[in-house]
Amino acid sequence: MSEWISVEDRLPEQDGYYLVNVLCELANGVYLAKFENGATFMWHPFSKADVTHWMPLPEPPEVD
Repeated sequence: MSEWISVEDRLPEQDGYYLVNVLCELANGVYLAKFENGATFMWHPFSKADVTHWMPLPEPPEVD
């Protein structure tokens, strides 16, 4: 499993989906977010909450 990376340390190198930790008045927690244009995590279309940390998505399980 990957380690959490602070957005203060670095952002992802590629656009795509990531797990993010969000600090928000109404919705603190871990969410799936899309990283766009090399600069922005979009985790909810109506929120401007602070993403503090991110990590790549884990590999999906193998199915026989």
